[in-house]
Amino acid sequence: MMNRSRPVFIALLALLLIGGLALTACGEDKKSDVPPSIVITVRAEPVATLLPGCKTEEMVAWYEVASTLIFTFKNESQAALELSAVEVPPIIGRLTELRDAVGSQPAPECASMAHNAIMLYMRQILEAYQSFTNGDISKDEQTMAVNAAINEIDNTIGPLLSGTQASLEQRLREERATQEASGGS
Repeated sequence: MMNRSRPVFIALLALLLIGGLALTACGEDKKSDVPPSIVITVRAEPVATLLPGCKTEEMVAWYEVASTLIFTFKNESQAALELSAVEVPPIIGRLTELRDAVGSQPAPECASMAHNAIMLYMRQILEAYQSFTNGDISKDEQTMAVNAAINEIDNTIGPLLSGTQASLEQRLREERATQEASGGS
């Protein structure tokens, strides 16, 4: 009698095992209601190097970098306003590179106000994109913050850089006149 019950027991065990596997395979995949996310943190900006005085060659070097990259930064920031939070992280990386290039360029004392203003508005734009990507602010809030900083770039940085350019051109004219008067080339 023991031998007869053993095959029945094994068959019953096999049926339970197959039934359990079938129920497991047919079950629902429970997905979390929380979307997966990565918190974006913008790296710290480089420490500015302020050069004493206002040597023309240092001014030229700073002006060429700052005047070109701030407007590249502005244009890329405007273009990124169309992107979703998922698409923004690579743009944050690119904008951070532009900010770092400007921030690491030594600035002469006479350009310190323009340099600090440029860094301020770049920082504001990066913070807006970071906050939007991390879900801390809405798309509308991000757009308002970026547009406000872009307006400041146009209204503040543009005139500061124009003044810097005019000052630089005057310095170069004076240096050429001095060289010509002294017979140097």
